[in-house]
Amino acid sequence: MNDEFVNDVLRDMLAYLDNGQAEQLRRVLKHNLSGYDLQRKDDSAIEDTDVENARLTGAFLSAKRIEGCSEKSLTYYRKTIETMSETIGKGITHITTNDLRSYLTDYQAERKSSKVTIDNIRRILSSFFSWLEDEDYILKSPVRRIHKVKTAVTIKETYTDEALETMRDHCDSLRDLALIDMLASTGMRVGELVLLNRDDINFEERECVVFGKGSKERMVYFDARTKIHLQNYLAQRTDSNNALFSLFDPNFLEEISKMKEKNLAIELLKKLIAEQVSIYRRTNVVKSEKFSEIMQRAINAYLNGMLTNEEVIAEMLKLAKQLAEAHKEGEKLGLTADELAFYDALTKPQAIKDFYENEELIAITKELADTLRKNKTIDWQRKESARAKMRTLIKHLLKKHKYPPEGMADAVQTVMTQCELWTDNVMEI
Repeated sequence: MNDEFVNDVLRDMLAYLDNGQAEQLRRVLKHNLSGYDLQRKDDSAIEDTDVENARLTGAFLSAKRIEGCSEKSLTYYRKTIETMSETIGKGITHITTNDLRSYLTDYQAERKSSKVTIDNIRRILSSFFSWLEDEDYILKSPVRRIHKVKTAVTIKETYTDEALETMRDHCDSLRDLALIDMLASTGMRVGELVLLNRDDINFEERECVVFGKGSKERMVYFDARTKIHLQNYLAQRTDSNNALFSLFDPNFLEEISKMKEKNLAIELLKKLIAEQVSIYRRTNVVKSEKFSEIMQRAINAYLNGMLTNEEVIAEMLKLAKQLAEAHKEGEKLGLTADELAFYDALTKPQAIKDFYENEELIAITKELADTLRKNKTIDWQRKESARAKMRTLIKHLLKKHKYPPEGMADAVQTVMTQCELWTDNVMEI
């Protein structure tokens, strides 16, 4: 308890002392407390450990989000940090190097984890505690003395030319053949492939720009055979979806529903739907929340034994069809994809349409989109004053149309969030 008291005092004094003064204060406190055994007088008077841990974790994740980390990475960070803090059972600011060493050792022994996994955990904890140190929440990161875990470097096995030809021979559709050739020719990741649209492909130069890991774009090139197979596949498609390899291809969905390996079918559907939801997460706040919740409910019910393999596949196929229909909503309303996102934000409260005619809501949507386009500024992402000006413009526009109705003040925040998302995306282009 004495060491915790000393560390708490030093942490509170960091803003006022340089390193030499802090070290001298540490020595003085340790010397004068050496004959005492401090005890907390009343634990209830101290801020709840769980609340404090959650606050620090949330602040770290917010910082990482601003730095551009993906939601997938942030979820992994959160899970890793929360598991560590719950297992150790201490306030994050009081965790020591020995606590973390014991945690990593026990984690590896209990879960039979590989050295790579343990080093990934160490790396995340190092980033977390280094951030706490930089922000003066702690005096020194306890991970500093935990070195990188040495792992074996193995050469990954690659497929042979014969294996590639075998895969081509087993393709039953033009879609599968074009997909296999595209992956083999460009070397892109599956996660990059599913984000491609038809107009991303330059057939003349046999190239396309992919949006990859770490939100980085890069140019990739494909060969003549891939070009021909892609053109044949696109020529036989009858849907209007702009996606290069549409999740909503009826033949593809039918193939999945007939797969004998039901577990594989579930994972494939989950992966593809998650990729589509991730697109909405960058463009449409309302649809992102809606489809994420539907998918999560289905997966939770399946994991809890409430749905069989066949039933969860049926639910996810139903969700895939809903996603397909969502793409067509804008066309029916005469709205672009960007405008549809604003319309969804305006109409999120179910009762909104009881107060406004649909034509009026569409008019507000178009005026809102036009206002943002005319007033966007490069300072939007960098200066709070620019963001404040944008919020003021939006509030004045909504107030002019008497939006929202009385008792629905929360609706404005949804619209604000969508506007900020749109503007941030525009500034990244």
